[in-house]
Amino acid sequence: MTVCIPTYNRSKYLNRTLDFIGKEVECYPTLLKSIKFVISDNCSDDNTFEIVKSYQQKYNFLDYRVNTENLGLVGNLHVVAKDCKTDFLWFVSDDDHLKEGIFKFVLEILNRNPDLNFLLLNYTVFDKSAHRINGFFKDNKNIGLNLFEENYGSLLFITACVYRPENILILRGHNLFHNLAAPLIFSLYSCSLGNVYVTSKKYIIFNPGNASYASLRKVSRLKFRYYIQILLDSSNYGYSESAIKKTIRNYLKKQNHAHLVYLFIDPIRAIKLYKFYSFKTFSTLPKNLIKFLTKKHTVD
Repeated sequence: MTVCIPTYNRSKYLNRTLDFIGKEVECYPTLLKSIKFVISDNCSDDNTFEIVKSYQQKYNFLDYRVNTENLGLVGNLHVVAKDCKTDFLWFVSDDDHLKEGIFKFVLEILNRNPDLNFLLLNYTVFDKSAHRINGFFKDNKNIGLNLFEENYGSLLFITACVYRPENILILRGHNLFHNLAAPLIFSLYSCSLGNVYVTSKKYIIFNPGNASYASLRKVSRLKFRYYIQILLDSSNYGYSESAIKKTIRNYLKKQNHAHLVYLFIDPIRAIKLYKFYSFKTFSTLPKNLIKFLTKKHTVD
């Protein structure tokens, strides 16, 4: 397995992550028999280079590659997938918190299930579990849609997703391959192939404060333009159109308060989504608004 830490101008977070990796390898030295650790620097202009070089002097197992230009987040993932020589590829964000034993835990799952196409790790966000679905899914064609319905963010959170690199590269022709929503394509496609394992144990603490799509306009377009398009396109991977429409309806039922904002950002596309609405979709709006307005949106 290759563990890749994509990074760009976030040396203070990378510093903490490399500290963690170093301690994990010291505790479990046999990890190096099965894991290749790669840092993929997206042409940072801060002190990332110096930070990594200092860690390489201490830990000779850290590979470091630097892009000649900033390729964007997904572009950075793409070049790593293209160069990956191992059976599995795991992108670990430089700012998320990992719990002790996570690498050993992941390797145990992969060794027990060598035919896996996708591993989804449970995690916590705002002290809550990301999902309740767990177990091994061999022939459940709609497991990807089921996971999206429960928590759409899980399939986009790269630190929770372990892929086969070839299942990323085969999607290069998708018109949203370089979009920030691309991890959703990677995950839905991988799930469609079967042999999916979803864990119940939580070894990751998601840090939502440093997202590359933090602006309201970007978030709205991702949620109601790109995610919807990707769901509709998933029929190409064998998902049934009726199941896709059901997933979109249930998604909009949870996100109707945010859809109101999208009406002001892209009214034409926003109005088109009303074809997926029902009375139940509208009925949850007051509750969703109250929940959103009283929700904690930042972390320390």
